[in-house]
Amino acid sequence: MKMEHQAILQQIQMDQLGSVTFSRYDLATGIETQAQLELMLKEALQFLLLCHQSPLETVYGSYEAEHHIYLITMQFKNQSLCNLFIDASDANQQNYQKQIEIVGTKGLYQYNSADRRGFSSNFILPGNYQVDYQEASLENIGLSNLVFQIKESIKNNETITFGG
Repeated sequence: MKMEHQAILQQIQMDQLGSVTFSRYDLATGIETQAQLELMLKEALQFLLLCHQSPLETVYGSYEAEHHIYLITMQFKNQSLCNLFIDASDANQQNYQKQIEIVGTKGLYQYNSADRRGFSSNFILPGNYQVDYQEASLENIGLSNLVFQIKESIKNNETITFGG
């Protein structure tokens, strides 16, 4: 898991942000294969599910014609909301930018890979984004199913509702 993800999850676990009510996750980077894009989706979804600590209620996805830009909106059972935007278009080859905002009842956490004043580490290097996604087999099934549901939402232009 990426250091920026770990730092945010630690703040949530220490109750520094309170209950998460909204999150925004934007990633712009180049890719070589569609499989890389799917791993980026899984990495982001895994992180966001951990942040919201609530089952998904609805998800709606859309993408541009070449399937390189995804916009996914999610609502959780606790009524918190999430926007996930991944831009893997050719315009982002050889660089990446990542922004995360987590809004809670007690505070706001912002991360911006391009901001020198923000969280920083020497692992952020020029070049395309490198996914740091590890999954257990049961989690893989769940996240793979969620990616499938997002693609169905896009294909059918409909909101997917989970549970009862």
